[in-house]
Amino acid sequence: GDQGPLVPIEHSRNILPLLKEAGVESELVVVEGARHGFSPQQNEQTAVPAMLRWFDAHLKGAKTE
Repeated sequence: GDQGPLVPIEHSRNILPLLKEAGVESELVVVEGARHGFSPQQNEQTAVPAMLRWFDAHLKGAKTE
């Protein structure tokens, strides 16, 4: 969330271009008005869809041993 005192949002915003510069596929998903944890509604509307997009992009169809 962008209101978390534990990990300021600027940390995430600052590291994002460095990750991209290093060739790491990355996306910053900001839950507006949230602190370090999210409400059920914020999870449902923002956090879970972002995680599912990541899983689909990176794990869907991956072979397991």
